[in-house]
Amino acid sequence: MAVVTTLDKIKRLEKYIAAQEVTDTVFDLTLDKLLNREVSRLERMQEELNSELADFEQSYGIESEAFYRRYEAGEMGDATDFIEWSSTVEMVNNIEQQLGLLQNADQ
Repeated sequence: MAVVTTLDKIKRLEKYIAAQEVTDTVFDLTLDKLLNREVSRLERMQEELNSELADFEQSYGIESEAFYRRYEAGEMGDATDFIEWSSTVEMVNNIEQQLGLLQNADQ
């Protein structure tokens, strides 16, 4: 049995929607609800991660952006906290990109 990926399903859905002459209101509302749910989930994650960043910033007296630049330049060392802090910065950046895609879908 062939595995159908989420992307395959989205492509099939895109073809279906493009072929419709009239927009189905229930279908449209369902898609909006799904997108809004994902935005809310990402925003909750972003809030939790930003709280973690604030804890690191308070502990080490440096803003995350400055820390990350220095860490990437090899100036901060490889302490466990720094590895975790760096990963958290990257996760926040990824979430911001994902939110940008979802919130600007009409562009």
